[in-house]
Amino acid sequence: MAISVIPGIPDRPHRHLRLVGAPSDSSLPRTRGECRDGARPCPLVSCRHHLAVDVGRKGRLTVHWEPDEEPDRPSCALDVAEQAGGLSPAEVATLIGVTRQGVRVVEEKAVRKMKRRMRGVE
Repeated sequence: MAISVIPGIPDRPHRHLRLVGAPSDSSLPRTRGECRDGARPCPLVSCRHHLAVDVGRKGRLTVHWEPDEEPDRPSCALDVAEQAGGLSPAEVATLIGVTRQGVRVVEEKAVRKMKRRMRGVE
């Protein structure tokens, strides 16, 4: 496990992330079953389902919270989706680092996408 300094975040209390190498797309889990029993908080920050850290297309990091400081907080969106009972839009917003309005926009986009796919099935 290597410790890497995040450039551009010198004033933040977290100055490093623990990375498990630099996983390529081929080494990331392809199904939920491949990662369900994996380490938590999830060390694969380049995974699109990771909640603590976003890696932008050009490699820019956005740190929403420090996984080492809050080890019980879910680090994977797929873990959150499996929780029984669901979450309120405000709780989802807190977890993924957006506003409640942002959650609503994502939800509406997902519903439109599902409706288009359902029309194609019929």
